[in-house]
Amino acid sequence: MTMTVGEWALALQRRLGNARLPWSVSTELTERCNLRCVHCYINRPAGDREAASRELDRTAWERIFAQLAEAGTLWLLFTGGEPFLRPDLPDLFLAAKRRGFLVTLFTNGTLLDEGWVQLFREYPPRRIEITLYGATQATYERITRVPGSFARCLRGVELLHRYRIPLVLKTVVMRENVQKFEEIRRLAREFGQELRFDGLLNPRLDGGRRNTSSQLSVEEVVALDEGDERRWAEWRRLAEMAAKATLPPYRYNCGAGQTTCHIDPYGRLSPCLLVRHRQYDLTRGEFRTGWEDFLGRIRLERRTRPTACDSCHVFTLCGVCPGWSFLACGDEEEPVPFLCRVGRERAARLGAHREQREAAIERPHRLEEALHGRPGRSAGEETV
Repeated sequence: MTMTVGEWALALQRRLGNARLPWSVSTELTERCNLRCVHCYINRPAGDREAASRELDRTAWERIFAQLAEAGTLWLLFTGGEPFLRPDLPDLFLAAKRRGFLVTLFTNGTLLDEGWVQLFREYPPRRIEITLYGATQATYERITRVPGSFARCLRGVELLHRYRIPLVLKTVVMRENVQKFEEIRRLAREFGQELRFDGLLNPRLDGGRRNTSSQLSVEEVVALDEGDERRWAEWRRLAEMAAKATLPPYRYNCGAGQTTCHIDPYGRLSPCLLVRHRQYDLTRGEFRTGWEDFLGRIRLERRTRPTACDSCHVFTLCGVCPGWSFLACGDEEEPVPFLCRVGRERAARLGAHREQREAAIERPHRLEEALHGRPGRSAGEETV
């Protein structure tokens, strides 16, 4: 019997139960980027010498890779900024492969060329994920604000597709491209890809809020979910879980610090990529200490006061997390008002759908119409 890597990993996790292990680690190789996207929460200019001078060098990263392998990490993510800005990225990629990691790379695709493709053909990554901000130059470059970037991105996508390098295409849906979302989806399908998407923008890591001016409305965010059959089914499953669950007493209830963590370009370990106010310096200590002691203590922290979340019956539908709360409100426990509204809107629409299904059951002659849609039911791609 054969199985995918995902199926194998799920089976392994089930056997290990709730063991606290750093299965998946994201490594941010640089904050610098060659694009200037309007919505980005992190990017620094590609030529920022001060940032580049502080980034960990190859030797430091290889030392961290060795410690991650010893701790049991399986999946390693290279992200940024734009990781392909680093001239030593081929060396870092091969060092990670030699350690046995399943390596994923997040990139805008504009710096990919034949040389990279030949490397990836010989040493395949787990996958390469590229963000398509538009299906035309006008839409794409309205967001990236760099002339010529659309053509370079498309060339990168075409190269990976032609040589069958594992590829995922995704987009961030915002005010600047929401009217062109279906065009972006069609372009992805031309490359045999079902487009992944996200309609939520968190504040910048440096405290700025200018990027959130591109945020869709609550109704637009939920309409995107509702228009994707598989995605909406997953939200329905989470809503059913909320009806039977109570809010856990701990601050961190996701995988952050439990099965995953993040390392920034300067060697600072944190629970996840959104939590930058709580960090352990790996240039002065070992990963195992940071994982077991520093992040271990964070995982045991309990909520310190009642909030609106305690009485919320749809707390599984908002997506709020301590990192987002801190960026938006300066407090890990404070609910984010926008996300609260998103959660309530999802609940309202899911409730309306449930009432429609119950009514359909009472009217058997209309059951087929209610379940199969006439018209308006969209084919879905990605679960939440």
